[in-house]
Amino acid sequence: VSGRLTLAGVPVNAIASPATAAMVGGTIEGGVRFEGTGASLASVFGAMTGEGNFTLTDLAVGQLDPRVFNAASGLDDALNMDPEAMASVLGVALQQGPFTAGQATGAFTMAGGVARLANFIVEGQGGRLAGNINVQLPTLDLEGGFALTPLGLDDASGLISADTARIGTQLSGNVLAPVSTLDLDTLIAAIQVRANELEVERLEVLRAEDAERERAAAEERNRLIEEQRQRAATEAA
Repeated sequence: VSGRLTLAGVPVNAIASPATAAMVGGTIEGGVRFEGTGASLASVFGAMTGEGNFTLTDLAVGQLDPRVFNAASGLDDALNMDPEAMASVLGVALQQGPFTAGQATGAFTMAGGVARLANFIVEGQGGRLAGNINVQLPTLDLEGGFALTPLGLDDASGLISADTARIGTQLSGNVLAPVSTLDLDTLIAAIQVRANELEVERLEVLRAEDAERERAAAEERNRLIEEQRQRAATEAA
């Protein structure tokens, strides 16, 4: 079995399952070339090879709002916040809207019955998605994941940086019923570490200020003592 398939300007919800369409929206165009041999349909898919590419226009990925990083940078008393409470706040922020991008392009390969989308990177409004997806063609089982990182974030609090801010999403299930599992642990750990660093920096500044005040006070005392000594010496003469 061999063939080619081309899509042009097709809404994702017209070809995807309801569960998938609830997660990802946009318009897709692209093409795929495939070839497989076998005595049954399962064996054909199990030996499938090929390649393809696609472009998604007006991409929207639900419940992955990049403004979560603004919420993270604005956390009150992050140093003393319970990780579960922090995860709850960040989870709510993620659900406020989708990750959106005007356009996303990708290329995939098929070999040994597995379709692989590797190094898929999308720069969107306020964030970047990067990751990989593998699809077992005989069963349509999914595996892979993406990482959401901020773009253009100006964090005056210093809690968040592009180097440490990262939210992971693991994919499982299958193409018809995908399962997305959120991983906030990396971001929460980075926030806690940075909050501790900021607190240490704050205490060091306070200690330096106290030391400077003590030094200035000691100098003033020594000056007064010296003045008194000189006056006493003058009067004695």
